[in-house]
Amino acid sequence: MKKILIIDDDPGVLQPLGMALRALGYVANEAVSVREGLLQAFRDPPNLILCDVNFRGDESGYSAVETLRANPATSEIPIILMSGDAQFAGMRQGMDLGADDYLPKPFSVAQLRRIVEGRFERHALLQRKARVEMDELRVSLSSMLPHELLTPLAGIKGAASLILEDGNLLGQADLMRLNRVILDSADRLHSLIRRFLLFTELELATVERGFRFRVGGDLNAVIPLLAADVAGRFHRPSDLQVRLECGPGSVSVEAVEIIVRELLDNAFKFSTAGTPVQLTVGNDAGGLQIRVADQGVGIRPEEQSQVGAFRQFNRRLREQQGTGLGLSIAKKVTELSGGQLTFGAGNPGTVVEVHLPTQGG
Repeated sequence: MKKILIIDDDPGVLQPLGMALRALGYVANEAVSVREGLLQAFRDPPNLILCDVNFRGDESGYSAVETLRANPATSEIPIILMSGDAQFAGMRQGMDLGADDYLPKPFSVAQLRRIVEGRFERHALLQRKARVEMDELRVSLSSMLPHELLTPLAGIKGAASLILEDGNLLGQADLMRLNRVILDSADRLHSLIRRFLLFTELELATVERGFRFRVGGDLNAVIPLLAADVAGRFHRPSDLQVRLECGPGSVSVEAVEIIVRELLDNAFKFSTAGTPVQLTVGNDAGGLQIRVADQGVGIRPEEQSQVGAFRQFNRRLREQQGTGLGLSIAKKVTELSGGQLTFGAGNPGTVVEVHLPTQGG
């Protein structure tokens, strides 16, 4: 039986509500204050919480929601706020703090049943979706990470073994080629580790809301060198087309560097040598616009909303490197900077556009 915790300091509401929920087949526990309700929730987490908004003294349902959402043991419990003054501003405040729904007083048993059952159904749907996504992530990790880790290691080991065993028989040109294999493989492995660490840092920053990018630097000096470095790693310097129109503006060069690097890396990775990769960076109304366009395999509209870490589309149908971290990192940095990442029309290929607002403006 599902447990529901009711938090309300009005006995005329608390007791009838408990009786109604028990009659509907739920286990109903009651608390007459926010403090008592929080203690019960932490001690024996319920499946759902019904909490009044207004309490005597300095307690409130909003503070209860904030505390419950901040505790890992109760952060995922559905919360329905109850109020006799359910105005939009109050509802918006509750939702912003993490409440799942609002139940205006007075309400009938039929209304109570509908909102409670509806919330349980939505919660179950989200849990099923999360399980599916977790299963997909497990499959992706099990098929992707071993390849991404072992392939460069195999290159390093193979080339080093040849040098060690037959180095005295190899000419200078062969030794240079083997050294290049070792360096390229090490760069690929280093890039994977760097991306993974950066993605982890950004994920933690999203939860803790404490991440800040440094502001300052000269984009016109930084971007060409960065773009040339990425194109050089793919041995495609002649495919790179850069257009800079950056005037003065208070944006984070650190954030721009990360976004440009990841978008260019993705564009080169999923397009063919001999086709252009275009980078445009310039000021627009209220901020900076970044645009990267290629003529590669493209991302279908139905796939664009599913971009995520350790997720690649049609990996089984075409041989490709990568973990899906590049676009995820670019999107995360954009969001942490208060910007927006969107996909434009690429025919063929992919166009990614990023708008970053001017900081402090």
